[in-house]
Amino acid sequence: MLASARSNKPTIGSISKVIEPYVGEIAGLVHMIRSNPSYELEARLVSQDTSTRWASIPKTEFLQILSFFKKNEKVFTKTSGNAWEQSIVSFFDESYLRNIRYVSSDKPTEWMMKTPLVDYDYSIANRPFGVRVSLREERKTTAPKVPSQVTFLRSRKRSSFWLASFRWDFSIVWSAKTSEELKHAKPGYEIELEYLPEAEEGEALTSQHIATDFLCRILELQGLESKCEVTRVQKESKHKKNFTVE
Repeated sequence: MLASARSNKPTIGSISKVIEPYVGEIAGLVHMIRSNPSYELEARLVSQDTSTRWASIPKTEFLQILSFFKKNEKVFTKTSGNAWEQSIVSFFDESYLRNIRYVSSDKPTEWMMKTPLVDYDYSIANRPFGVRVSLREERKTTAPKVPSQVTFLRSRKRSSFWLASFRWDFSIVWSAKTSEELKHAKPGYEIELEYLPEAEEGEALTSQHIATDFLCRILELQGLESKCEVTRVQKESKHKKNFTVE
């Protein structure tokens, strides 16, 4: 799971063969994010139920994977240690262009404009979770002159691990429509992997190599060193109709 990201071979050979049909479409996203600093590429574990694709996973599996990472933290170039980053995320628009306010425990308040662009969903046979790969545009902005009503709130605790050009985020999240509801909300548990092109060092790897490594690393979280089957879920995009993957 924690092999070097700069190896000449994909992380695990058996997985790379399984994901080969999908590397090209992810490589296209990698190419785009390398030339667009405002784009972000992430993958997360989701429910196998294709009608919901919830990003929250059971607490037991979340803690098992987090425990493994903590036991092997010396492998990583950087970790959050025992500290959890805490923040409140407020969503102000019910649209594809969302005004988002981040209020963090250790950082100044930030305003962002976040636009979902592409989602690729994958079902994994004989494993508890599927995978969603998402491309987003995220730009810093200023507070709106006339703030609209908050439509959604998330209180979040996050622990992160960095290795080469990848970061794993383990988040405990409480979600609600109002501050009062948030006080009584039940926690959700999320694991996501983000590709960080700005962290690449040395000779640049090809988009194909990065895409293979990216998919391998999110699939490894379920112990896919044995034979498995990956299938992309075909569904209509809910995002910008005029957006084209290069």
